[in-house]
Amino acid sequence: MGRVTERRRVLRIRDGAVSARADTLVAE
Repeated sequence: MGRVTERRRVLRIRDGAVSARADTLVAE
């Protein structure tokens, strides 16, 4: 269970980084 939570956390962080990057590109 701990591993699944960790993996989900990483994926969520990765998705957030991608979204933030896309927002930055759009803003520019």
